[in-house]
Amino acid sequence: MSHASDGSRTFGLRVLAGGTDLAARVSLDFQQKLFRRNYRWPVLASAALAADADDLTRWLTAGAARLLGYDVTARALNRIASEAAEPLFAHAVISGGSPRTGQEIRDGVADACEAADCTFLSGPEATTWDRKVTIAVSATGVVDRRQMMSRRRFDTGDIVLAVGSDRLWPAMVDPARQVLARPQAVKRLAKLPVDSATALVRPAPVLAGHLQTVLRRYTVKRVVHAMVPVEGDGLAAAAERLVGPRFEVKRVRSRRCYSDLLALLGRLGVEADRADEGHRLGIGYLMVVSEPFAEAIARRLRRLGAATRPFGRLVARKES
Repeated sequence: MSHASDGSRTFGLRVLAGGTDLAARVSLDFQQKLFRRNYRWPVLASAALAADADDLTRWLTAGAARLLGYDVTARALNRIASEAAEPLFAHAVISGGSPRTGQEIRDGVADACEAADCTFLSGPEATTWDRKVTIAVSATGVVDRRQMMSRRRFDTGDIVLAVGSDRLWPAMVDPARQVLARPQAVKRLAKLPVDSATALVRPAPVLAGHLQTVLRRYTVKRVVHAMVPVEGDGLAAAAERLVGPRFEVKRVRSRRCYSDLLALLGRLGVEADRADEGHRLGIGYLMVVSEPFAEAIARRLRRLGAATRPFGRLVARKES
């Protein structure tokens, strides 16, 4: 099977020989007896995402093309993870820039795929290049119909967990850039695994693999009911997608930031009046779980490296 080397390092037992650079063969099940999943009712989940102009400018100006590829792929993978799907593979369409820029972006896509334990099918490289860079990533996963998320399992008192993210959304970028130029910012950032240059281009975290680890813990009990990433339209829109028309989220009192980077920027005086609250608090993901299992799930995610805390609980929506 002929593929670029940056994608081949993500190949696992699902990738079958005999494909080409124009198409690939990925099995929904493992052939080896030891690894068979035997989905009774397999359902494919798919999501596609393209980097917008602001993201392209920010990451490429910083010379962080690899992190750009990681970010776009992480966001696509997190979308299919919200359906409880095990990521199978990702495709990327990359054009423009230079051959070096294209290679760095592909490396970033492969990094994100490795973090999610899925395959990057990179396809053929571009043969012509220009200054305008474009990148789009599609991700596909599989989930057994019985394991899919469902609001029908919601109950009053279910806990909403929030997972942290260091990604800066557009309204936060300019205020953060001004603060990070100050000498005291450089000194205080030294306490975090990030510097003033890379703080502005932190990618979204790949949560797909972590969420699968949690879901495999509860293959019989249905304790995770719904999940959704927080994206550019903000926290309120994500919460609406999460809970639907019957419930709303009653917030816990704590307004602590879910990201060490965002917390530090706030202490340094970043003013972001136009930023969504979820973006200021560094919230990257929301999930509804049964109350008796909430702390165990949060603790497991924290052990995996995902900052996770209770955000609120479900209450019946008041009729207007």
